[in-house]
Amino acid sequence: MKLMKLMKSIMIIMLLIFPVTGLAKNRIAEKVYQQKTCTAENFPDSKLIVIEARRRLYTRLRIDCLTDTYAIEYDFAYKRYEAIGQALTYAAITQKRAGIVLIMRRQKDYKYLNNLLFTIKKLKLPITVWTVNNNFKLKKEEIYYENEYENEPRGIKKKLIIS
Repeated sequence: MKLMKLMKSIMIIMLLIFPVTGLAKNRIAEKVYQQKTCTAENFPDSKLIVIEARRRLYTRLRIDCLTDTYAIEYDFAYKRYEAIGQALTYAAITQKRAGIVLIMRRQKDYKYLNNLLFTIKKLKLPITVWTVNNNFKLKKEEIYYENEYENEPRGIKKKLIIS
């Protein structure tokens, strides 16, 4: 009787654990995006003296990608606001420009990109934004406004042009 209860418990636990671990295998870690895209070819406007992935600073912070021009934070799209703070902190410490590479894994991540670009534009933050997809293609993002929508976040979504 006790053996049957134990077997049932183990089966329930296995059913709960295996679907979760199965999903985790399909995800690509942030570190992989950094290693594959923090390269000289992806930052042509930066005179590359050094490119280092995961550079540790004297403050014990780790910059995801450091060039001679940019201190760049890589983050998943849903963590866009955290990326703003980290990018600005890295820029202040290194005396370089702030950059964010937003990792776009799903179609719904574009709403997070819209939020990020709107916040940067509205607050006039000195941050350059790139996006990277699951194929490791890095693309610089620009935001354009039409005067009638300048103060409305909903208008941004309609007028955002992703190049």
